[in-house]
Amino acid sequence: MMAMSRKLANLVASNRDRIVGGAEQGLASLISMGGLIVLSRLMPIDAFGIFAFAVGVWLVLEMLQHSAVISPFIVSCPAPLDAPEEFGAWMFWNLTVGIGSVVVLLLAGLIALPLQPWLGEGLLLSAPIAFSGMLYMFVRRIHYHLRERRALIAQTLLYGASYATALASFFVFSIGLTPLSAALILTLAYGVPAMLFSLRMLGKARFDRSGFLRIGKSRKLITQLAAAGAIWEASYSGALLALGIFGTPAAVAIYSITRTLVRPVSMVLSTLIDVDLSRASRRYAAEGRPGLAEVVSSVWLSAAALTMVPVALLIIFPGFFLELIYGTQYAGATTELQLRVLIFVPLICVAPLDIGLTVLRDTRFLMLAHLAGLAVGTACLTALGLMRGVDATSVLIALVAARLTSMPLLHLRYRRLMAGAVLPSATGTEVADVR
Repeated sequence: MMAMSRKLANLVASNRDRIVGGAEQGLASLISMGGLIVLSRLMPIDAFGIFAFAVGVWLVLEMLQHSAVISPFIVSCPAPLDAPEEFGAWMFWNLTVGIGSVVVLLLAGLIALPLQPWLGEGLLLSAPIAFSGMLYMFVRRIHYHLRERRALIAQTLLYGASYATALASFFVFSIGLTPLSAALILTLAYGVPAMLFSLRMLGKARFDRSGFLRIGKSRKLITQLAAAGAIWEASYSGALLALGIFGTPAAVAIYSITRTLVRPVSMVLSTLIDVDLSRASRRYAAEGRPGLAEVVSSVWLSAAALTMVPVALLIIFPGFFLELIYGTQYAGATTELQLRVLIFVPLICVAPLDIGLTVLRDTRFLMLAHLAGLAVGTACLTALGLMRGVDATSVLIALVAARLTSMPLLHLRYRRLMAGAVLPSATGTEVADVR
């Protein structure tokens, strides 16, 4: 009995980061899902569709932020507290990307407003959501990187409290739920914890020229990871844009509610990426390819084991879950939900490969593989659009095709590199890995 207790204690201790990360992701997903489900049930479908479009734009930018800011930060700055100048420069870079995104979204919204009013409104509403969200996500990722478990949970709890308070205030003061008020609720939910924890992080960073010069040396890594991320996300952003131009707010609403229902699956993948990208970077720096291979295999096994049941249940019983969560308003979206779930089957394989190739800095191949997926997805969406029009079903089929195209390319490349092929260096020339 004592031996079993000791083994269990050792298992918990060795996986503490994953356990806390899973708890944080579960709590954050529960808050996000709860808020979106409440809003979807209380708002008319077209009004919710406009707000859902704004949220979709932010989610695309979130993943681009991960490629252009967070991944390069983790790979090139494994110990931020030992390099406060570099840490400060990365914080400033994140703020710059956030402000730039707001400017682009506002300009795009103003241009689109007279041409497609609901599309323009959605772009304008996405600007404050994206800015507060980018600040929130960067600080959150710093907690993972520094292994600050208590701060991570505290930030998430404050996110939930801010979301609930903002939502409740609209009921207390009898303010109608419109796309604008829904966007304001989400902006406050991200903004309050983002502001408080960003101020806390300022004390751990320094801002001087040496830090900016240091991250300037990582500009090729930033550019290539951002380009790979942009190409990867182009299928999502293209699908959302196609719905915005050729579809209807109702189609965007259906696209959004299926995304909300698969949050448990995306939560698992996000937890593994958040925890194990930092772990893979440290193991590769210390042990070379063998250490990296062990982390990547662990991520794949964990992802498959933890997502198998929810994926199967959502594919087999889509109607049950739609009616359980949304009532009868979206009960007919069974095919769309099944297609949304099918996107995650290749993603379960791609997520660990993406970690491996990012740590190996094989960013050029990441771009090429995602470009191939984008080309296939675009061709598929074009053909379906001509045959049956652009709706949630056609864009989800195109996304499945894009992900299935990238998966074998990334798998073969990763196996080749781990078998002893020449590795790309940080400067872009090829070097042999002798570790």
